[in-house]
Amino acid sequence: MRRVVTGLLAGIGLVVAGATSAQAWTWAASSNPIVMSGGGGYGNLREGVGQATLQSWLRDTKLDDGRVYAHVVVQVGGADVSVIDSGRRSDGERSYARMADRTGALGGGAHHYVVSTCRSTPANDPCSKDKRRT
Repeated sequence: MRRVVTGLLAGIGLVVAGATSAQAWTWAASSNPIVMSGGGGYGNLREGVGQATLQSWLRDTKLDDGRVYAHVVVQVGGADVSVIDSGRRSDGERSYARMADRTGALGGGAHHYVVSTCRSTPANDPCSKDKRRT
């Protein structure tokens, strides 16, 4: 009886672990990054229960021209419900650097992501014309 209970508990544990495991989406790969004037980036979105974590690698090749960041819009039913922005980079380097992970809330129901790279500037934040969508 003890083996049956232990086996049953182990099986339930695997089902629960599978149900809560995170899904990942590569929004751009290092071989095909989102590029914009003076910068760009690539990375992943890891989806958990009720939230998504943005992982990003960015470069910023222009000094004193704003700061490059990854910008994710979470859409539910065509409406924007949440935004997740990465850390900002502005060091004029051509190599990509890993930014700190950022987490944001997901809306209820079926959702989609739109990812672009942007540059923070005083008047507005221009973003890349290249956008990646789920």
